[in-house]
Amino acid sequence: MSIALRLQVPERDVDLALDVAAGSTLGLVGPNGAGKSTVLAALAGTLRPPHARLEVDDQVLVDTATGRWTPPHVRGVGLLAQEPLLFPHLDVVANVAFGPRSRGASRGEAERIARDRLAELGCTDLADRRPGTLSGGQAARVALARALAPDPGVLLLDEPMAALDAAVVPQLRTTVAQVLRRRRDAGRTAGLVTHDVLDALLLTDTLAVVEHGRVVDVGPTQRVLEQPRSVFAAELAGLNLLRGTATAPGLHTPEGLVVHASGTTPPAGVPAVAVLDPAAVAVHLEAPAGSPRNVWPATVTAVEPRGRRALVRTDVVSADVTVDAVADLLLEPGRRVHLVVKASEVQVHGL
Repeated sequence: MSIALRLQVPERDVDLALDVAAGSTLGLVGPNGAGKSTVLAALAGTLRPPHARLEVDDQVLVDTATGRWTPPHVRGVGLLAQEPLLFPHLDVVANVAFGPRSRGASRGEAERIARDRLAELGCTDLADRRPGTLSGGQAARVALARALAPDPGVLLLDEPMAALDAAVVPQLRTTVAQVLRRRRDAGRTAGLVTHDVLDALLLTDTLAVVEHGRVVDVGPTQRVLEQPRSVFAAELAGLNLLRGTATAPGLHTPEGLVVHASGTTPPAGVPAVAVLDPAAVAVHLEAPAGSPRNVWPATVTAVEPRGRRALVRTDVVSADVTVDAVADLLLEPGRRVHLVVKASEVQVHGL
């Protein structure tokens, strides 16, 4: 099912538009408070925004300009939240059967559907148990089965693995990937809010970056992460990003930094971003002799050990160096350094 959403929620500073093709999985990423969960709430109907228009498969479900409002339970939209929120007084099979039962299925038919969904997710042995006896991973699977039981045309997942122990996340991620693949083959659509780059890469085919209630970038997931247009997407992908104006050498930032790049660059004068890998950044205490293309004075703001390597954050970009280099150069917050980056390691993209 295709989705066309136009949403304004002034009290949350949200003003955005999203179009999702039928059979695709859209990922929503962005800082906390950016408006991602607001989008899901508006789609699911748990939020009634002051200004919105929502179409699913060319059918208008919400249009505040005309007063049209489709109740949540008849939208064909399923929502899986961070917490399972299973009914504690019902056993697992009754929890999963709740959706079909509320849509008019007989008790027997609803139970058959519930058991099919549990079998699909490898949870048949949990059918007669109560939620209070389930582990976090088991409860998450049951909650996913419950969201799938009514066969929603649109499935929304709001950081479904955020509250789980790290040990159970890989298995659940595999399960979710299989579910989304089957739904995609059937032309069903999904939306996923996540802060995990692996979730984005493995579970979505389109990625939208939301900042301050606005969509600042949207496109194929791999493109958004490999050629980010926003600081958040760059950090999610583990890259550095500098904003500025395209120039003949590459980029000029508002702070006066000149960034040299190689390869194709946007026309001079247009807004652009320069993207580079922290591993391509060398750290020196003195400006090196000769004429390297990019030498930027900087101040260390933080040092984050990562095994035998460390991420050295500065007020310009971050560098990925060995812990031996951190010790040899006495790198610590406040230390003045020079960052050196080859032009061949910098990509500039227009906005």
